[in-house]
Amino acid sequence: MSGMRARMLHASISNSERVARLSCDGARLLFTWLIPHCDNLGRLRAEPIQLKASVMPRHVSTLPQLKRWTDEMHRLGLVQVYTSQGQRFLVVNNWSQYQRLHVNHSTSSNLPPPPDNVRSASVVPTENVALEVEGEGEGEGEDKHIPSSAAPMVSVGLASLNGNAKTSKDDPAPREWFLSEFWPKYPRRVGRSAALGAFLSVVRGLPESKHDSFADLLLSGLERDLVTEWADRAPDKIPHAATWINQRRWEDDR
Repeated sequence: MSGMRARMLHASISNSERVARLSCDGARLLFTWLIPHCDNLGRLRAEPIQLKASVMPRHVSTLPQLKRWTDEMHRLGLVQVYTSQGQRFLVVNNWSQYQRLHVNHSTSSNLPPPPDNVRSASVVPTENVALEVEGEGEGEGEDKHIPSSAAPMVSVGLASLNGNAKTSKDDPAPREWFLSEFWPKYPRRVGRSAALGAFLSVVRGLPESKHDSFADLLLSGLERDLVTEWADRAPDKIPHAATWINQRRWEDDR
């Protein structure tokens, strides 16, 4: 299928001490599953919501768990987690040792490279671990410690934020929802005031009964763009949130 990536998995994953030291099967599964989603240099967007949407959409993991598991991978030397322009990324260590690209495949990346001091720029290791990977390979099933249901994309509705089902034009609930639920998930967090204004403008044009369904649609559209149009796009190439909202891009059919 066009656009799908095929990656190599080394058999030594079965005996990898670092993989075995991950805290649970869910973390080991995430390590395995993220490999096909990395670009040709082994880089991947590592914001928890992006990992959930693209790597673990059917797994019952939560966003805090995904962050904790990638932090574990970093401490154990399986990946390097780093930030660039306020966004979280990772790169799989020793990527070129295990991946052999076709001669026609690009060896460039649309994602920023890790900084030289990546080990201190993101997560401080709790132990002295060499940056070496025995191999990347199969996971071992679901995490026994994961709760029975995944955290939804919309954890609270617009009306429920202040405990009142009523949301007037002066109600703080839409603003609070935007700042707590939408803004932290948007990959290019610049122009917050303009984005908030665009969001509130849409909300004020809706009947109160449609507020929560609009919140669902907004996050569904964001999730779609994170894993399709923006999957390999550098953060500065992603539209400002105000532009995305003003153009009603959540309604796009892609």
